[in-house]
Amino acid sequence: MNTEHLRQAIDAYTAKLAENAQIADVNWNEYLRWLREEIEALRELLAQAEAEQGAADWTIRQGASP
Repeated sequence: MNTEHLRQAIDAYTAKLAENAQIADVNWNEYLRWLREEIEALRELLAQAEAEQGAADWTIRQGASP
């Protein structure tokens, strides 16, 4: 899993929040709840990807193939 793509997705959701802050017709409580859930899910994926990358790096340093 590419951690950079996950970081970019988190940044995109954060930018979307700022962009939509200008719209008056949004049900903000619902929108913010959804957006927080999406960002949290992406953060969890990023943490998992970073852990997997760390495990792969450790395996490579030990001389075994990942």
